[in-house]
Amino acid sequence: VIAQLGVPDMKLPIQYALNHRLRVPLPKSVKTLSLSDVGSLTFEPVPDGRYPLFALAKRAAARGGNAGCRLNAASESVFSRFMADKLTFAEIPEATEKLYEAAAHAEHITLDILRETEREISELALRFL
Repeated sequence: VIAQLGVPDMKLPIQYALNHRLRVPLPKSVKTLSLSDVGSLTFEPVPDGRYPLFALAKRAAARGGNAGCRLNAASESVFSRFMADKLTFAEIPEATEKLYEAAAHAEHITLDILRETEREISELALRFL
């Protein structure tokens, strides 16, 4: 089992984004995670129905092929419309699933198929949202 763990702070992800492909020293203001301070980690199952997009992500992962690309492209399209005040927060799950389901599934994938999947989702978003 491999886990990427850290303290809940956006400084490190922002630093990685700003310094893409470069590894620069961490600022002193970024706290590192000490597992001895945490003590223990506990995990609980995600309650059914509580997070509809989590269920969709599990379905996409089980389906394979371009399903993950379809979900990611649908999520990006819906989020951009949400940020442009074209959708409410409550509409995000239904709109994401609608786009995901409307796009063609490809069992065997190539980079060209993934690009076509993204293009298809963008076109569907213009029509449906």
